[in-house]
Amino acid sequence: MLRVFVVATATLLLAGCGDSFPDYRYRMTVEVVTPNGLKAGSSVIEVQTTEVRTMQDSSGKTFRGKLRGEAVAVDLGNGQTLFALLGSPDEPNAAKGYAHWALKPVRTTGPDMDGYREHLSQMVEVKGVHEMPRDHWPFMVAFSNVNDPASVFEVKAVEVSQVFGSGTYIKRVTIELTGDSVTTDLENHLTWVDTFHGALAGDRRYRSSIPAQNLTARAFRQGIDS
Repeated sequence: MLRVFVVATATLLLAGCGDSFPDYRYRMTVEVVTPNGLKAGSSVIEVQTTEVRTMQDSSGKTFRGKLRGEAVAVDLGNGQTLFALLGSPDEPNAAKGYAHWALKPVRTTGPDMDGYREHLSQMVEVKGVHEMPRDHWPFMVAFSNVNDPASVFEVKAVEVSQVFGSGTYIKRVTIELTGDSVTTDLENHLTWVDTFHGALAGDRRYRSSIPAQNLTARAFRQGIDS
């Protein structure tokens, strides 16, 4: 059986530049159980939170998150790779929230700037590996041909064995704070990731779901110089 185990790890790195919001990194690791044993992949992702001015709030301020990192690639053997993404067609920057779902810090004040600042400050103090709720697992895809972006298709957790073979399934998704460097080796799996622009859509010869075709390269890599 194939299980995909996604682990995400985050650690307070710095105070946010010019503001009091902490920036952090987390490791997302995907573990897959296969007939040939456990397969795993991981990626270190950074989230930077900055205070910015806005006219939509009475305080004149709000916060903005920025991602640096790339998708998790799990090499399952036999030329098959599963990718757990930074975002989905509906939530392009979903990875900004992965650590929140797993680490579950307690917010002690309201949903305003001060409340969110305290929420982040508590979150970056959480130790150890924590499992992500299944309902919040990253959007996952595979390719009929990894050299062709248009061959992308969604891999739902309940369909893993259908895609990769009997006995293959996703085990879990976890988050762990870390101070390790942001991962920058996705081009070893997807040679086009730094040069492709636009949506990964179009070729109906492949098994491609419409939602997966609406993805862009930013779902695989953000904030990393090529």
